[in-house]
Formats: sequence, structure tokens, C-alpha cells
Amino acid sequence: MVAIPPGAHMDFNYLTVLWRRKWIILTAALAALGVVYIGGRSAVTVYESTAVLRIAIYASASQTPALYNYNDELTNTFVRVALSTSVRRDLAERLQTDHLPDVQVDTIEGTELVLVRASDPNPELTVRAANTLAEILVEQGRALYSGSTVDVKNILAGQLERAKADLDAMRADYETLIVRTPPVSDEITLVSQLLQEKQRTYETLLRQYEQAEYREALETGIVSLVEYAPPNPVASQQNRIIFYLLALSAGAAVGVFAAFLVERFDTRLYATREIEMIVNAPSLANFPSTSRAHLQISRNGISPLANTVRNLAATLQIADGWRHHKIILLTGAEPGQGVTTTAANLGSALTEQGRKVLLVDCNLRDPKLNETFDLPNDKGLINVLAGNAELEDAIQRGEDGQPALLSTGPVSDSASLLVTSSEIEPLFKTIRHLFDYILIDAPAVPFAETANIAAHADAVVLVVRRSHVRRDSVRIATDLLTRFGNKYLGLIVNESEIHSIQPFVDEPTQRRN
Repeated sequence: MVAIPPGAHMDFNYLTVLWRRKWIILTAALAALGVVYIGGRSAVTVYESTAVLRIAIYASASQTPALYNYNDELTNTFVRVALSTSVRRDLAERLQTDHLPDVQVDTIEGTELVLVRASDPNPELTVRAANTLAEILVEQGRALYSGSTVDVKNILAGQLERAKADLDAMRADYETLIVRTPPVSDEITLVSQLLQEKQRTYETLLRQYEQAEYREALETGIVSLVEYAPPNPVASQQNRIIFYLLALSAGAAVGVFAAFLVERFDTRLYATREIEMIVNAPSLANFPSTSRAHLQISRNGISPLANTVRNLAATLQIADGWRHHKIILLTGAEPGQGVTTTAANLGSALTEQGRKVLLVDCNLRDPKLNETFDLPNDKGLINVLAGNAELEDAIQRGEDGQPALLSTGPVSDSASLLVTSSEIEPLFKTIRHLFDYILIDAPAVPFAETANIAAHADAVVLVVRRSHVRRDSVRIATDLLTRFGNKYLGLIVNESEIHSIQPFVDEPTQRRN
């Protein structure tokens, strides 16, 4: 046998796990979204209003790249100063309130526009705050922009005027010395140097004055109100959308974590190949999933499941190694594996192909074969073994094309003793000569009566329902069935993702070495 560590998944694939557990992830994401939605409905609605300002940058032929950078710095400074404590205090006084809305001042990159936003649960206060703050910024634009009350231009103008007077006086002295006869060389040289120094001082002050004049042109009327905030503010949706996205992401993340956590502790088998590895043998047939309405092939002639069952029935009859196996016991690794449906479908397929088939319901724990064919269960196997009914009277004949049925009959607490008694051996010897195939619907492998019934069968088939059976159940069932030696025919996988039957060989099961 191939040893597989407990809890190990052989075909573990992250995408497969996520798809298999998609409902966990989806449920977690929707739950988080629902919590945020409910919380959002109970939360206070916040309104937002926006006024638009323009900071007009003064253009000049003498403007240099350095001045362009300077303009950007001034704009950023304006935004910072616009939210200063003094401006907010002025805003509170004009609104006559101690509770100021949340205000923001942002620039639109690549433009001269500035957005003045206000948000608050009170829509009227929101509009007033946005418009009032915009008006304050327009009124105090120059002061906010310059950040100083000192008139630099006037100071420089006075200095420039005095420098011009000094330069003119020095130039007049220099001209007087030049025309003097005889010329005084030393004095002319000294005055010439002083004249040059006065000229440089004048030029420096002139440049400073021009810059101050340019700055004053920037500051004069630089801030203007382009658009007032509309009178009907809208409820802010941006934060709500962000919360929804965050909730959806967080919920999905929790769902993914939960999916892998469930997968880690889930011992069910989801891959047919993994089941075959544990059983250490290929499956005889892989029956596809189908709707409940198409489970019985006797009532739904054409379906993938019906085709697979009929192929198995045909192969069972023509394989050289299986012709002497008339009594076949079907059992599950655990209850709920679809043994009853598998026995009924295989019996119906064999009957369709001209074989005389008897279905024997030996599952006293959950007798269902009679319900599958809509037949009563007033007498059956238990009555025959107890001597209360004749075999011919207990066997029920269904509609044409359906197999014969020996149901359990009324089940009592002591019924299991009759199934394991010596009376059952002559019963099977009798029915062996009356039918071509006898299919036994037996309880799950771990139950004691299954081993007793299997002793009278020619072959045993293990039925496993993929994605429902547990790993330990398959392992235990396989260990128990190997004790029957060559009677162990092989494996049938229900709801398999692989739709096929395996070719029969001369030996009952071709096991992997």
C-alpha cells in the first residue's frame, strides 16, 4: 500500500482550493460588506461643498526659471497659510460658531485653481463655511501671499533714489575734473573708481527694486473667487466607497484564510486520483455528478451517468476474468456513499442488456432499495430467513426492464442476527441458480454484518463518493477489504471529476506495486 501522511493532500493546488472554498470567501466578503453597509446607514451623513479660487500668476518678459519656481513655492505657502490658526479664527467669528466644519484647501496640479472644501453633517453650515473661507482668502490674499506687512518696494525706492542722486553727483564731479586745466590725474583716478562703485550700487538696487515691483504685481489682485459653493451640497460618497472597498478586501482576505484553514482540517477526499492512491488500485468506474432527477438510469435513459453505468455493465459481462462472479456485494467506505443508487443503476443496466438480475437489500440500517423502485417493504429478506415467507413470494417484480428485488422486509432489533445466521447461506445458493447476477446492497464496510454477508459473495466492490468520503474511512475500508483476497473486485467512484471506466483484466484487481 502507498503510505500517505494523515492530513496530506496529494493534489494540493491553491487555485483548486480557492475554487472549492469559494462560498466561504464569498460569504466572508459579503458579510464584511453587509456590516459596513449597515453601519453606514446608521452613521451620520456628511455633506461636502467646494468653492473655487484662482491664483493668477503675473507674467513678465523678465521672468526667469527661478521666478517660476518661486511662484510654486508661493502657491504652496498660500495653501498652508490659508489653514492657519488666524484664518480659522477669523472664519469661526464670521460664521458665529464654535464648531467649525472640516476644511481643506488643495491645488489642482497644472492649473492656477485652488479648491476650498468644507464638510460637515450640517449642509447649510458646509456651504457657508466654504464660501466664507474663500472670501477671507480673497480679502487677505496679498498678506497671506507675502507673509509680511513691511513694504519692501517703498524702502528700495528710497534707497534707489538716494543712490541715483549720489551717482549723478559723482558723475558731475568726474566731468568737472576731466575738463579742468591742467588735469589732476590722481584725483581723476580716485573719482573714477568711486563713480564705478556708485554705478554698481545703483544697478544692484535697481534689480532689487524691479524684483520687488514684480512681486507686488503678483500680490496685487492675485487671488480671485472663480466659483461659489453650490447652495445644495451633496452627501460625500468617496469615503463610503473607500470603506466598501476596504471591507470587501478585508472580508475576502479573511475568507481566503478561512478557506485554507478549513482545507487544512478537512479530511474529505476531493480528487479521484487521490482516492485511487489510498485504495492502491485504479477505479473500475468513475460515475459523473448528476442532478437528483437523473440519478436513476431506469427513468432517464440518456445521460452521462447512464452511459457510464451501461458501459460498466457491458464490460462486466464480456471480461473473461469476471464471468463466474454472479453474486456481487456493493459496500461503501462509510454511510452515504451512494451504494443503493449504484446497485439499482447497475442492476437496471444489466437487465436492459437481457440479464436476469436480483437486487438484495441487506442494509438493515438504512433500507432504501424498495423506495428507489417505488415498491413496498412489507416482506422480504428478514421474513424469508425467519421462515415467515417463501422466497418466491418475497421477491418483487417491478416494471418491464427493471431488476427483481428482495427487500429487507420489516426490520426489528434482532434482524441483524438473522442476516449473520446460517440460514443465509442456503438462500444465496438458491438464488444463484435463479438469476444471472445478484447485486447485494450492503452496509458500510466497518459494520460487522458486511463481512459476514461478503463471505457468501463472489466479488466485493467498494463504492466511494468523492468530496464526501473521509480519508481515514477509505483507508480503513481498504484494509478490511484486502482480507477478502481475490473477492475484492475494485473501486467505483461516485461524483467523480473523471468520467470513465477502467478496462477489466484477467485478475480481479490489477494492483500497483
